[in-house]
Amino acid sequence: MDFKVWTDYLKAAQLVTDCGYYGTVEPADLAGTELYALAENDEDLVACIMVIRSGAQAYVDYLVVRQDCRGQGLALLLTDCVAHVLYKQKVRLVHSCVSGENGASAKMLMKYGAKIGWPYINGLVRLEDSNGNAED
Repeated sequence: MDFKVWTDYLKAAQLVTDCGYYGTVEPADLAGTELYALAENDEDLVACIMVIRSGAQAYVDYLVVRQDCRGQGLALLLTDCVAHVLYKQKVRLVHSCVSGENGASAKMLMKYGAKIGWPYINGLVRLEDSNGNAED
């Protein structure tokens, strides 16, 4: 399984749609965003996440894992990889919001310090190095 920047918006939109949390997602809905993925054999999309940046902040959404690959910790692995990339690129605050009905995503976000609020779980995570420093 490889972590990579993903450029096939059609495959990403199909995976997000197939996961069923967001309704129908079109490739154009992802335009202007960065996509990161876990893939097998460079072509087989297993998980993806969308990132929108604004200076030292980013918003993440559409974190999805293919149905047959769930329960293996891949969402957490992908999120950790993206957090590392964003930190290296000087992003220090990451925002996220998921439906409270999406228990798996909510539980994962809480590992990063997200607070529970119904009907959504909002996460604001400060990216730090292994010593707890937010600056290089």
